[in-house]
Amino acid sequence: MIYNKIIYLSFKLTLIQNNTRLFDFFNFFTTLLIGLTYHNLTSAIQKILTNKMPV
Repeated sequence: MIYNKIIYLSFKLTLIQNNTRLFDFFNFFTTLLIGLTYHNLTSAIQKILTNKMPV
């Protein structure tokens, strides 16, 4: 699923961003939240563009 890719990319980004162990967990969840929000926005925009809205 696409969510597995988002979680994996968020985890990789978190490891790249930090070398300190203290903020790794926090940054992982913020990156994950940003990724999920971005995915929801893009899917919503795609639904709006593909479906013709009634005038």
